Amino acid sequence: MADSTLLLMRNIHYSYGGFEALRGVDLDVRAGEVHALIGEHRAGKSTLMRILGGNLSLQRGRIIFQGRDVQFSSPQDAMSLGIGMVYQSMMVIPSLNSIENIFSGRMPGMWFGYRRYGRMLTEGRRLLRELGQDFDLLAPVKDLSVAQRQMVEVARILAMSPEILILDEISNRLNDEELVYLFRILADFRKEGKSIIYITQNFDEIFELADRVTVLQDGYRKSTETVAELDRMRLYRLAFDAVLETPGAQGRSAPEEERQLLALRRYNRNLIDDLPVGVLILDREGTVYQANHAAAGLLGSSTADLAGVALGNISLTPDEELKKEISETLQGRGKRAWEGVPIGKARFVKVRILPLHDEDYSYLGALLTLEDASLSASVREYLTEADKHQYTAELAAGVAHEVNNPLGIISNYLELLKLKERDDDDQIKIEKIQKEIRRITEIIGSLLSFSRLPRKNETEVSLVELLDEILLLLGHRIAEKKIRLEKRYRTDPARIVGDENRLKQVFINLIMNSLEAVLDEGRIAVEISSAGRFFRVRVSDNGHGIPADVQEAIFQPFFTTKLTKTNTGLGLSICDHIVKAHDGTLSCESRPGEWTSFDVLIPRPEKV
Repeated sequence: MADSTLLLMRNIHYSYGGFEALRGVDLDVRAGEVHALIGEHRAGKSTLMRILGGNLSLQRGRIIFQGRDVQFSSPQDAMSLGIGMVYQSMMVIPSLNSIENIFSGRMPGMWFGYRRYGRMLTEGRRLLRELGQDFDLLAPVKDLSVAQRQMVEVARILAMSPEILILDEISNRLNDEELVYLFRILADFRKEGKSIIYITQNFDEIFELADRVTVLQDGYRKSTETVAELDRMRLYRLAFDAVLETPGAQGRSAPEEERQLLALRRYNRNLIDDLPVGVLILDREGTVYQANHAAAGLLGSSTADLAGVALGNISLTPDEELKKEISETLQGRGKRAWEGVPIGKARFVKVRILPLHDEDYSYLGALLTLEDASLSASVREYLTEADKHQYTAELAAGVAHEVNNPLGIISNYLELLKLKERDDDDQIKIEKIQKEIRRITEIIGSLLSFSRLPRKNETEVSLVELLDEILLLLGHRIAEKKIRLEKRYRTDPARIVGDENRLKQVFINLIMNSLEAVLDEGRIAVEISSAGRFFRVRVSDNGHGIPADVQEAIFQPFFTTKLTKTNTGLGLSICDHIVKAHDGTLSCESRPGEWTSFDVLIPRPEKV
């Protein structure tokens, strides 16, 4: 286990009858971090945490806490080891007072515990004061407001001083002032080296609070990323982009739906308004509760004019069949997605409907998203009609030129530094920097592999030596994540003829993808074997896997599911083209939640 890793959950499966809620989820939590969990309703977030919190029994997988395997049969078991959870449904006992709830199971005897009870009363008041609360702690909890009861529940967990605090969708039950107090306590909590797992749908909270975020979808872990490196829009699309084609379950009556929708509107207002994707929030009757500027622009209206209007009275689309399908989906309270349909002013729009439920799965309304893909569709059509690789080569050449300019300036300054008197160690370091800059320049130049130019710099290349050099280069990244690296070279030296630098780019990209897919202490295998007239290089890992629909698109230019701001989605497309330029093939197999492998087949030379 990595030094800073407090918790590992590995290959977690859980089923409710015939419904698979979790399908091989991995999660790691480091000491002193806030780790956010995000995803659609029923993605598996609460189920995963209820297993960790002892509310559900582990069916399959491993939980490793503080270096040892654990299993919990109750929340008390989990709490005894230092894992406490604040659930969506509050666990307070209404007939008891706040002190009796906060110190439940630890209350003194009636006749001999007055002094101890007084200490608990003092401690309870301190905890609730820090949470911004000032009310009678001896009054029955049933007489308190919902927010006050929620704070009693938080104080109950904090009083046990857990090593991991799990908060499940807490922010939509508190107002802004109460959240400020809670966030202050969370900051102090993490300073003590303790950890917080924070389930939320609120992107502002993720970017304000969290160190890392894990995205779940349909019971799989799609990604785990460092928040500081995230692109907000990509996180939104990764978390909420997948919509099933089948209707959801009928919701029960929701007497508090108006309050819930107000809460949803409050904590997501800024996010929704700023999204480049059109968003309409509909109440359970199909009336627009909130519309953002992108939706209003698509529909040729204003947000104020759309609010309060039944969706059926809005000129959404000229396509009568589409109108009918949207209406039927909303009436059935289900999920559905359409792509490439006319909406308002745009001719090619991605439309999605997501039902909104509360924690008891009562139906609140629906989320209708409208993503104008007209421009990207036109670009795709153009690239299909034109020579897309040659077109992209022109783009790559421009990028390479722009990047090479600052690299040239850096090289010039390094030459000036070498002219000054320096000891041998400094000179060696400068030469190493120059060597790496030259390598970067060569890699930048390999962007031109999108063009259909003949291969250059063909030499005899040993795949064994090439892969060993790459693994040495990436050694610090592998060691940093405590990755178990397996090398299986079944043929050595596996000599081919090709462009060494371009082939390096292929395998660096594939291994880096594996490094990003696995959590700490994951496994990556690099294999070389014979496959008829080819050498096969296989890079495999036990990371989060790739869903089947994504596998079909991963080699397309500009396609990406990564969340970092700098990712362009060109990596695998470039790799595919480089391998094809060597008369080889690049393919992928994956089982979501369990493993992924990429196979590169490079032909053996007739004579080496």
